[in-house]
Amino acid sequence: MRLLALLSLAMPIAAAQEQRMGLELLQQALRDWKEGERHSLTARAWSELLPAITLGRWRLAATVRLSYGLQYLDLGDTLPSLVLPSENEVTTEFRAVLRWGWLLDPYIAVGCSTVLGESFRLQGLRRIRTARWWDPVTSSQSFGFAYGGGDARRMPQWELRLGAELRQVRAREHTQLTDNLRTPQRETYRAESSIQCKGRWLWHLDSLRQWQGEAELRATFAPEWRWSATLEQRFRQQLWRFLELNLQCTLAYDRMQSRKLQYRQRLGIGMVHRW
Repeated sequence: MRLLALLSLAMPIAAAQEQRMGLELLQQALRDWKEGERHSLTARAWSELLPAITLGRWRLAATVRLSYGLQYLDLGDTLPSLVLPSENEVTTEFRAVLRWGWLLDPYIAVGCSTVLGESFRLQGLRRIRTARWWDPVTSSQSFGFAYGGGDARRMPQWELRLGAELRQVRAREHTQLTDNLRTPQRETYRAESSIQCKGRWLWHLDSLRQWQGEAELRATFAPEWRWSATLEQRFRQQLWRFLELNLQCTLAYDRMQSRKLQYRQRLGIGMVHRW
């Protein structure tokens, strides 16, 4: 507290925080390296925490996302129905941006992601576990330059970041993201160096509708050359107070995860609370 008091005398301090949590019922079609390819009815609970603080020219921000769902699979008249975990993940990112008055603002960021609980693929009627808590876990560190602008209430608010990234993947049993199939040893650790271009946008179309998205393109050059890309689009329509209609489409390609294009399409209705 004394440190904050001293800092407030030396530089202006402003803090903001946004938190969202919700319960959703989704009809979705997906192809994912953790869950396989399927159509399902999913119930999901999620939470997002978005704190930010401005210390003079520094803006410190964080994004914490938690999600856990259960999906119901109807396998036909002759096979039993199944209930499996779905969209169970934890993702965190912490960012520091120096607003020096330049056209491009330098930034540094660190992040971490893993599975919340367990994930399974189906092989026939047999469940095959593909991930669990902290197995695998992905951490990243990046630095570069950011540029953004806009006001989400009047026009799209957006940010574009270009920088270098270091990424580490650690695993114990589930080594799909760490093992090099060209070597006889089973590898449980993988480190990568890459160039990253990442963008975010948010637009309040009116008081009831919101459109937001994220896109990322990575070119990995060590230990081997490959590229990966992700695009996510989300549209939300408020129906009544806490009741919302959600439409989302996500596309992803990463050869380490799957040689096929991964996708997740979902339409859902849920109760969302913001404060």
